Order: sequence, then C-alpha cells, then structure tokens
Amino acid sequence: MIPNSQLASPEFILVANGRRDYSDDAAVQRLRGSVPADVLLLFRLGDFYELFFEDAKEAAGLLNVALAKRNGVPMCGVVYHAAQNYIAN
Repeated sequence: MIPNSQLASPEFILVANGRRDYSDDAAVQRLRGSVPADVLLLFRLGDFYELFFEDAKEAAGLLNVALAKRNGVPMCGVVYHAAQNYIAN
C-alpha cells in the first residue's frame, strides 16, 4: 500500500490480492459507492493494479496509460511494481 502522504489528489486506494473478476459491475459499483468521489480505486489483479469504469477513464489521463475496454467495460492498469512511479508523475 502506498501511504496517502505520498499521493497527490485525487487519492489512490490500492486493494491488494484480488482473486475475482473485479470488472463485475456490481462489485466495482458497491466498492465505488463506499469511498469519496475524489478517490480512485485500484484493484490488484495478478501483477497489475487495474481500474474500471469512470475511474479508468480519469486515471488513464492522469497516469498516461492506455484506456482499453473488456466486454464493453472501460479499464486501464499498471504493473504493480511500477505503480509508485506512475502515481508520482
């Protein structure tokens, strides 16, 4: 987890060790509704931190990564060991 003191706004919350498909609408929307709107949720899936839906659209521009779609769901991500470098920029 990256300490909040090292992050610029909007804040990033890293949810580690995801074991399921977090591109599932209900799971993402449930978690999304439990945090402030200015927080981006990153899900740890294997070797990547991934973002979905509106978070992906916003983060793609902030992190300078490609915005993709899987089954119509907007998504983007970064390799977990490089996440701090992307967020610092």
